[in-house]
Amino acid sequence: MAVVGQLVSQASFNICLQHLARQTTGRINSRRVQQDKSNSILTGLLYVGEQGTGTNTYLSDKVLLLGEFSQAKSDPQLEILACDVKASHGATIGKISEAELFYLRSRGLSKALAETILVQSFLTPALIGVPLKIREKLLHEVS
Repeated sequence: MAVVGQLVSQASFNICLQHLARQTTGRINSRRVQQDKSNSILTGLLYVGEQGTGTNTYLSDKVLLLGEFSQAKSDPQLEILACDVKASHGATIGKISEAELFYLRSRGLSKALAETILVQSFLTPALIGVPLKIREKLLHEVS
C-alpha cells in the first residue's frame, strides 16, 4: 500500500530467548523507529527452563515514533521454571524530545539534521558489537 508522501508499513517481530542450561546469560537490545503511518509490534519471550538455575537474562525494547500517525506496541514476557534466576524486561515508546531538538536547533542545525542526529543517537546503543562498516552503513541510511 502506498500513500503519496508518507510511508505506510506494518512489521511484526517475535523473539524467543531460551535458557535451557545452568548459568547462561542473555541480553536482547531492540530499537525501532516508526515514521509516517508505519506501525509495528514486538513480542519477546525470555524463557528459563527447569535446568536454567543461575540464568541472567534481560530484554529491552525501545521505540521512537517520528510520525504523527506512527504506532508501536511492545509485549515483553517472562516464563521462568527455575530458581535462583535474574530475569527482567523493559519497554519504552516515545517521541523525539522537544528539549533535545531545541538544543540542537539553537546551535544552528536545521530541523531535519537535528532529527537525524537524534535518531542516529537513539539507534547507536543497539549497534554495539556490529562491525564498523556495517554500523556506518546502517546509520547513513537513517539520514
